[in-house]
Amino acid sequence: MRIYSPKKPALSPRKKSHSRKPRLRTMVSRNIGAVKRRASRAAQRPRPGMMRVFLALLIIGSAGWYVHSSGTLSAVERTVDRMFMVREISVEGVSGAYRESIMAVAKPEIGRDFTPERKAVLLKSLARIPGLRNIEVAKSGAHTLRVTVREREPVALAMFDSLCGIDCEAVVMPLTKNTHYNVPLISGLGHTAAPGDTVDDARGAIAALNMAQTTQPAIYAALSEINIFGQKNLRLIFSDRKCTAELGPDNLALQFKNLATVLTQQNAPDKGTIVMKYHTIAFLKEEQ
Repeated sequence: MRIYSPKKPALSPRKKSHSRKPRLRTMVSRNIGAVKRRASRAAQRPRPGMMRVFLALLIIGSAGWYVHSSGTLSAVERTVDRMFMVREISVEGVSGAYRESIMAVAKPEIGRDFTPERKAVLLKSLARIPGLRNIEVAKSGAHTLRVTVREREPVALAMFDSLCGIDCEAVVMPLTKNTHYNVPLISGLGHTAAPGDTVDDARGAIAALNMAQTTQPAIYAALSEINIFGQKNLRLIFSDRKCTAELGPDNLALQFKNLATVLTQQNAPDKGTIVMKYHTIAFLKEEQ
């Protein structure tokens, strides 16, 4: 039995495609390019040691930039803070006549730009007011100029053209009327001075007063006068004793210590002069 099978049609010849070769070349070129890029990246990638150096340089550079920028900002802030328009003035540390004197000097600054140059001029003007010390001028709030001062306090009195006070810096200051000052008198200065002047000859007596006040408060409380004589020698005059004491300019602490020992003895002298300027030896000089 013959089975009929239709004859398959002949296949048409397949056209040769020329696209495979260019495609192959493209893939190869891409692979080669990727390999080259990987090799280039690997070559550019820093080694572990170089990475540490790079990170250190990066940190140092960042820190330097931060410091520079911070310094620039702070300088700008300081400039803005130092220059401002004054609309109000406040005075701290004093009252009464001193406050009025300060306001009279500082009042012209109202309505003006307060610059470092104006600050220097104002400080010089305030320094001319007798009886003031530790003068400070600063900005307070947006438009307020704050003047902070301390009033000089007399540690002794001195007679020049009139009775004046002398503070711890040997600066002459005027005395407030109707005020009692329980401080010793310094005599023997030998020249005149006006409020605001510095009396260098009184520095030794002021140093002796400070030493007595800190180390021998009982002697300081009994002092009524310190007389300067000779080569910067000091004669102490007491309010509760008829005797006096002579001190030299050197080693005041030891002299006051020995003087306290002599005055606290049972047979302490009540007349004459106790000479202490030889430091370790105290002898009594009888009155003639």
